[in-house]
Amino acid sequence: MTPKNILLIRLSSIGDVLHCTPVARTLREQFPKAKISWLVGETSQDILHGNPYLDEIIVWQREKWEREVRKGSLLKGYQNFRLLEKILREGEFDVAIDMHGLLLTGLIAWRSGAQMRIGFAKAKEGSPLFYTHRVQSNSPLPIVEHYLQLLQPLGVVKLLTETTMPIYQEHQDFAEQILDAHHIKKDDTIIALNPSTSWVTKCWPADYFVQLTDLLMKRLNVKVIILGAPSDMPLVDKITNNSSEKVINLAGKTNLKELAAVIQKTNLFIGGDTGPLHIAAAVGTPTISLFGPTNPRIYAPAGVDHVAIASKVSCRYCHSRRCKELICMEEIDPLDVYQAALQIIKRRIENKNNMEEVAYGPVPIKKIHFPV
Repeated sequence: MTPKNILLIRLSSIGDVLHCTPVARTLREQFPKAKISWLVGETSQDILHGNPYLDEIIVWQREKWEREVRKGSLLKGYQNFRLLEKILREGEFDVAIDMHGLLLTGLIAWRSGAQMRIGFAKAKEGSPLFYTHRVQSNSPLPIVEHYLQLLQPLGVVKLLTETTMPIYQEHQDFAEQILDAHHIKKDDTIIALNPSTSWVTKCWPADYFVQLTDLLMKRLNVKVIILGAPSDMPLVDKITNNSSEKVINLAGKTNLKELAAVIQKTNLFIGGDTGPLHIAAAVGTPTISLFGPTNPRIYAPAGVDHVAIASKVSCRYCHSRRCKELICMEEIDPLDVYQAALQIIKRRIENKNNMEEVAYGPVPIKKIHFPV
């Protein structure tokens, strides 16, 4: 089958949307004349802006829709879903690929009007009931390869695993300006730390970040910047206030694209299994990732420039968001992380950026606004 109009569905989150971008890249390689559209939620849309393998980005206020439904505003929820359905049907999609795998996204694939609807056979919440083609996942695979399995029903053989995080020229300019404002020169060695994650069980202790920061700055003569969202500022302040060295605090000072541009200009990124880690890998920055409840064989960035340090406790890889003891992340020694950083910095000091800083152009965006 040679599809004409392909709908990709992955609404969130930042890391997951990024992990799905090789699907668009591979489809563009296989079907260069097809129109490829991606339905995404508002909070993760920046990952896709400028993606050269997409013809259209459809942004749906999924989070607002869910809030209205939870509040009991069923009429508004119904109206918004019908509006989404109308817009999708206007796209005349012949293929819909549900990379999210929830009841909601399975329903969206069905109501899109696509005759061929692809998803995983073991997706959640009964969503496979809406698919015409159910893919059996050969688990466990690296997460990018996992999503690429969804292209099997289309006969795609050549799979491209590289993720895509477009950055515009304005974001590159911003990164240069903010680093310059903090007296960071182009020949400085820069290490970025991202201490927060969306799961408390994935977080490395704050005092370990303090220890690591002191080791890095005292022994390697590097500049250390700490990144995070506005909500992460109390954690970041705790680290910066307790460090004996002067750490540059950029938490809450960047949007997603600006964050990517700043990370691209660093020599090394260190953090847990979270969206910024995968952004770092996508823009070509070497990473050290810290793993406890999730499996690095599945979720860690792959390649010689990426090192995953995993907890050794027997209960690791439990994939639990809650834990009474949080022992797995506490087991990772700051000195081990420092030693890994030392090796990467030695290899990379002469080549600050692994990827060329390409300025991407815009991709048409269609926003579906919630009815008042």
